[in-house]
Amino acid sequence: MIKINLKEYNITIIDLNELFIKKIADELMLDLQEYDLLSANIADVNVVNFFTHHIVKGIYEAIDRDQKIVILLNTSGLNHCNILEYFDKDSVINLFKSIIDKIPPVSINVSFSLKFLHKKIIARNDEALLIVNNIRAKLDKSKNILNPVDLLKKKQLTWLENHFFSRKVYIN
Repeated sequence: MIKINLKEYNITIIDLNELFIKKIADELMLDLQEYDLLSANIADVNVVNFFTHHIVKGIYEAIDRDQKIVILLNTSGLNHCNILEYFDKDSVINLFKSIIDKIPPVSINVSFSLKFLHKKIIARNDEALLIVNNIRAKLDKSKNILNPVDLLKKKQLTWLENHFFSRKVYIN
């Protein structure tokens, strides 16, 4: 489960771990392989740029444009991801945190999956309601989501910007 829509609150919650495993990792690995970066350090500026590009692209392809976005990062997740054959899990999670901290939607680091949260919401569990209310409170304080063009320019990733648009993803 990559995302859930809480229509009554106008919120979409995206599970970054699942999104990465199911939609981002393979394409990212192909790009890293093409530029001979699979053996590079994860802190290498080019590796960070590719991760940033693919995560931003994946998020923008997954969102409902008219809803507020929450990015859920399961800090104990990412098991069974091919990228971990090349990069340390903790380093990947830390890179995820640094990338999503720069994206205006609210990001929440948790130790449970979106599937778990979804089951709790359907059951109208008090814990789920507490989490959703916490999310709503954070969203009230957050900025609007940035246009992908603005984000790539802000991060000075203009070489990725052309690549981003050549794949015909969402342009605001």
